[in-house]
Amino acid sequence: MICIIALVVFGILGIFSATHRKLAWEALDCVIRKTTFRKCRTALDERLRSKISGKVIGKFPKTGAFIYKHFAIFSYAFTLLFLVSLVYSGISIYNFAVYGNCNGPEEIPGFCIFDPAGGQTKVTSSETCTASSEGTLKTLDTINITRFPRLDRGSNHTVVFIGCYACPYTRQSYPELQKLMREDVNIVFAHFPTKGMTEYLSAYDYCLYEKDPELLWHFNDALFQEPVESLTNEQRILDIISSFGIDAHEIQECTTMNATQSRVQEQLAALQTLGVYGTPTVFVDGQPLVGPRPFRTYKSLLRKNGN
Repeated sequence: MICIIALVVFGILGIFSATHRKLAWEALDCVIRKTTFRKCRTALDERLRSKISGKVIGKFPKTGAFIYKHFAIFSYAFTLLFLVSLVYSGISIYNFAVYGNCNGPEEIPGFCIFDPAGGQTKVTSSETCTASSEGTLKTLDTINITRFPRLDRGSNHTVVFIGCYACPYTRQSYPELQKLMREDVNIVFAHFPTKGMTEYLSAYDYCLYEKDPELLWHFNDALFQEPVESLTNEQRILDIISSFGIDAHEIQECTTMNATQSRVQEQLAALQTLGVYGTPTVFVDGQPLVGPRPFRTYKSLLRKNGN
């Protein structure tokens, strides 16, 4: 069965060499004959046996003789290892294409030859906008998630997106999150102002959501496209709201009401109770991911949970 390995090796070398191309055809003929229980017509397997054993005998006579005598066993063993490695390579390629890592949806830590630096999945604390010392996120059932803006599509999957409008990492993640939010999922959004200059925007979120739940998602799309420096310009915020065809000053008045301020503080306290320490933080069906991630990482969690 050494002919199988020879077929692959000589087939690759044959791209650049006519001599190896001829050996590749011999190996193919040998493989076909061996798989149909016939003797190799070109005796390629015997030539390989003599050549490999001969090289070893020159330095280690006893070892070389042992290999020559039991060459069939060695050839089967190496062929089996070769085929197993091909299977695992194929699985790794599939996982990398679908999940962005070699290990599948679980994202088990480990080296991936297609991403040696781990750039596809590696996320460090420096890749979040930090609001407090890094801690441990609690489960979503520790807070009342229904108190946050929600787009309920009747899906079995829920995505909770916690982000800051001015955080560069949240802004970096937003196009990937937009892809995720176009999936068949319920969406919950929570503004967590890691940058103090955007804290007042939480009140606008609440008021727009109360006016029309769809408006908040249009508002998010607009703010994440705005230059960061525009986020501190309240007149610019009002202009964006006016572009939705509603009275921006009515929304502005809503932001100053006691009920609005109480809800904003309630939401912020809930996020702190949850243990959110930076943005972006995304829960996909309850599983948290902190820091920018490619869409396929989020999508893999939906697949894992039956989407």
